[in-house]
Amino acid sequence: MITFPAKSILKITALFSLYQSTFINAQSNGTNLPAIDQLGRKLPTHDQVGDIDPNKKVAIFYWTWHEGHFARNRAFNIGKMTKGRPEIINNYQHPDWDPLAIPGQYTFHWGEPLFGFYNGLAPWVFRKHLELLGAAGVDALFFDASNGALTWRRGYEALGNAMAQAKADGVDIPQFAFILNFSAQESTADALIQLYRNLYQPSLYKDSWFQWNHKPVIMAYPESLQKIKGRSPDEAAQRFTTKAPFTAIAPFTSSFSNDFGNLTISLYTWEGSLAASKSKDPISIKTHKDFPNNSRLELTFPSQPAGEYIWILSDPLESVGVLQYNHNTAKAVSYLNGTEISGDYKTDIRLDNTETFTPLTTGSQTSSKKLNMGLSQSLANEILNFFTFRPMQPSYINGPTRPDQWGWCQLQPKGRVSTGPGQFEMTPVSVAQNWSEQTNSLSAMNGPKIRGRSFTNAKRFSLLTKQSYLHGHNFQEQWNQALKIDPSLIFITGWNEWVMGRNTEWQGVKNAFPDQFNNEYSRDIEPMKGGFGDNYYYQMIANIRRFKGMKASPKSTPQKAIKIDGNFAEWLNVKPDY
Repeated sequence: MITFPAKSILKITALFSLYQSTFINAQSNGTNLPAIDQLGRKLPTHDQVGDIDPNKKVAIFYWTWHEGHFARNRAFNIGKMTKGRPEIINNYQHPDWDPLAIPGQYTFHWGEPLFGFYNGLAPWVFRKHLELLGAAGVDALFFDASNGALTWRRGYEALGNAMAQAKADGVDIPQFAFILNFSAQESTADALIQLYRNLYQPSLYKDSWFQWNHKPVIMAYPESLQKIKGRSPDEAAQRFTTKAPFTAIAPFTSSFSNDFGNLTISLYTWEGSLAASKSKDPISIKTHKDFPNNSRLELTFPSQPAGEYIWILSDPLESVGVLQYNHNTAKAVSYLNGTEISGDYKTDIRLDNTETFTPLTTGSQTSSKKLNMGLSQSLANEILNFFTFRPMQPSYINGPTRPDQWGWCQLQPKGRVSTGPGQFEMTPVSVAQNWSEQTNSLSAMNGPKIRGRSFTNAKRFSLLTKQSYLHGHNFQEQWNQALKIDPSLIFITGWNEWVMGRNTEWQGVKNAFPDQFNNEYSRDIEPMKGGFGDNYYYQMIANIRRFKGMKASPKSTPQKAIKIDGNFAEWLNVKPDY
């Protein structure tokens, strides 16, 4: 037997739990491991919480948006920059913010994750997240798609691939779902269409879909589809005349910075009207998928004689559009949804016997004209029947305003979606709330009297000290309330948001950071470098065990003699396995 000093045992136990790998598999699940955090808090044991209740589920808010923020923004750590410098916190014009005033810099980190400022595409980071959350007993990750129609497809696909690999390796990991806008908007419908057509309809990562009432669940307002139901997809077209034979046409298009989206381009001879031209077979047609932003969509074909033609861009998917000049040229006539418009689309042409494109239309300034997706009655019905919809209630203080609403963050957790007398489907639990006790309203995290990690309803701000954020007082009070409600699902906010925007003013706060700010005024649980380390991770595990139970530790078999002769067969009946 190898013995260690007591302190070393604690460190080894903590590191083993934190840096789990493929050794944690579907059989062990990691959820019966002991640990003590840096505050001396022990994880509950099976004797204290009992067996796992299969009817209890835990979900957590998860952000796949780092693929977008990392690509376009530098990783500024605002928590470090403002530490000990209160004079700059609410001064948007302070000269020390100048290094941050770089073109395209919109978001900033409040702290640094344990795995560094990751780019949102790293398989290794995703694998560690999945192992940590699976070992904690988390059943589902709800990906944030609540900003406009952004679904962060590159991020969720990278994570979906990591999930598939982890499952293939036998690792027990969470499933996933999505959170869309907090109200019924056209952008909600656009996001629903994108997710359905890109992910759910082709059954990508189907084994990882989190289901509720026997269908994939989505936090979205189904009536948002009514806003665009029956809308035909936008169609851009351009009639042009060429005096020489040509072999390709190429309008310039936009994917609005994320390099995702589809457009179909086709070429017809001009037959006197748009409708008459489209009634004929196209000379050539091609669908471009996930094209780069501001790129030329080329359509090539055998040499066509001089004459009058029309190209058409149709069937847009995701946020895509076409670049448009602010004036007309003599060579073209442009259309949007069959109606002639002013301002020609930027287009190149390749003439016969040449290898390069030349401008068909010219101008000094362009803008991106978005082409909206369409939604037929049949597709709307398909989407409505496919999901279990649970619209997200945005209010921190009110209960649900309709019987199907779930929640994500509240000042005092409440039960949602009644399943019987005193029984509920879900309850939200959050680490902190961007709510000001001074103004009694929503506020930026660097505002006055914010409900940070140390605030509690019972003791207000009396627990707040420079180091009190280590303890998770707010988080624990929220858990205590949720455990009393005892719903079927507890939804935690959140794992890895990390970044926030900086606003001149928001909710009356100057130089405002709405959602995160520093160690105290933030709500991420993912282990970090410095700060609270892995305290919140262990605190989450402890409460998940209290909510849904845990697996019992395997019993050791009696002692037996083993021959050390290279034959491992004698070890097969020695338990437990390590």
